[in-house]
Amino acid sequence: MQLINNSLMKILAIIPARYHSTRLPGKVMRIIEGKTLIQRVYEQVSKCRFFDQIIVAVDHELVFEHVAAFGGHAIMTSDNLPSGTDRCAEVARLISGFTHIVNVQGDEPFIEINTLDQLCHLLDDSKVKIASLMTPVKDYFELDNPNVVKVVVGNSMNALYFSRSAIPFAREINEVERLKFFQYYKHIGLYGFQVETLLEISRLPTGTLEKIEMLEQLRWLEAGFHIRMGVIETNGFGIDTEEDLKKAEARLAINRL
Repeated sequence: MQLINNSLMKILAIIPARYHSTRLPGKVMRIIEGKTLIQRVYEQVSKCRFFDQIIVAVDHELVFEHVAAFGGHAIMTSDNLPSGTDRCAEVARLISGFTHIVNVQGDEPFIEINTLDQLCHLLDDSKVKIASLMTPVKDYFELDNPNVVKVVVGNSMNALYFSRSAIPFAREINEVERLKFFQYYKHIGLYGFQVETLLEISRLPTGTLEKIEMLEQLRWLEAGFHIRMGVIETNGFGIDTEEDLKKAEARLAINRL
């Protein structure tokens, strides 16, 4: 059990590690400066003091054996699950005794400890069943890139909507002036759940909004769940392409200087 703001929580961090990635096959086993992507993610997540246990949810024997070899704990999950959330839910059904589960993407080797810490602090509120994070949009490439998910929130910091489009639409503002008049936010794909909530949302049917935007969190909003958002500055990024791998290697090389 961890004491966060005077309340006891037992948090299980799950890192879904799908071997057959669509855009970069086998990416969790790709080498970045002498270590695999999944090992680098695991080592970063291990630095968070609020996690009682860390499990890598794998779908391939090669990854399972590799995680065990570097000292991690892996659990084999089905190879036909549609999302990392479903993979986390499958693990949650196998392991009991935790109050919360944090889903950490298996392709974020530079995820920052303060990012993980802040998510855990959001979960400390018993009213928060799902929590996630967002960070300010830095430029127009991010704002108009459909691969960068944007989010808008209400006064309570609960998400109102997620979109691949730039939201809100700036009707009366020139396109090149948008960032001067409004602070846009991009979503960080990191989630925390109360265990019961994770199991409940894993049973929901695919939503209409989800089908349009291809964003699973819209299924939860459409079903009436609230997602509490926190704001954080971060320099992390995910690995989805060969170019991302080169970017990661360059960043590690600079850190050694």
